[in-house]
Amino acid sequence: MTSNPLPVNLRIHGDNIIECERGLNLIAESFGGTTRFVTNPPYMPRYEILNKDAIQFEVELLAGHGRWGVNLQNIFQLYGAPLREAADAIITKITEQDTEEVLVAIEFSSALPAGNNAWQRNGRALACAIAGIPYLYYTEIGGVELDENREIKAPRFPNPIVPFSYLTASQIYGVLCLPVYSASPSSSSNIRSQFSSVIGVNDAKQVIRHIIEGNLSSQSYNALVLKTMEMVR
Repeated sequence: MTSNPLPVNLRIHGDNIIECERGLNLIAESFGGTTRFVTNPPYMPRYEILNKDAIQFEVELLAGHGRWGVNLQNIFQLYGAPLREAADAIITKITEQDTEEVLVAIEFSSALPAGNNAWQRNGRALACAIAGIPYLYYTEIGGVELDENREIKAPRFPNPIVPFSYLTASQIYGVLCLPVYSASPSSSSNIRSQFSSVIGVNDAKQVIRHIIEGNLSSQSYNALVLKTMEMVR
C-alpha cells in the first residue's frame, strides 16, 4: 500500500480577502480539485485543496500586503524589480528551508478599458517581467458603457497597444507576462461569438498548473501568446 505524498504548502498574498479567494479557486480549478476550509483564525483563513480525497495543497490566505511579517516588496527587489508594485494576488510556495518562493503574480480587472485605466496595471506587469516572475492579467471583453438612463451606449474593447505591451515584455524578458481574456457578464451573444477564439481562461488554468508543478516553459503558454496576438491584429 502506497501512502499519499505530503501536501504542498502555498500562500496567497492579496490586496484583500476577495483577491486571495479568487487565487485559491484558480489553483483548485487548475488541478481539478475542491477546497475545504480548515479551522483557523478568521483573519488568516486556511484551506486544503483535495484531489480524489487526498490533500494536495495546504493554502494560507494572507489579505493585505505588508501585514504579515513577509515583505514581498523586498523579495521582488531582490529579484530585480525596479518598481514598488504589488499585484492583486501573489502565490508563493513554502520551501523546505521555510522560505517563500514567489511562483506567480495575478491581476484581476473587470473595469471598462478607458484612458489611463487601460495602462493601470502595466507597472506591475513590468516589475514582474523584469524580476522574472510569471504574471497573468485577467480582464474582460465586451463590457458595456451605459448612459445616464442606464441604457446601453456601446461595448468597450481593449486598446490593442495594451496587449502588445504585454507581448513585448514577455518576449524581451523571456518570462510569462500575458493577459487572460474572458467574456464580460454584460457582453452580448454577438460579442461573445466574435471574440470566442481569444478567451483564455481554460488555457490559463493549464499554465497555472505548470507553474506550481515547476515545469513552466514558453511552449506551455504559447496558446495564450497566440490569443494575445489575435487581440493585437
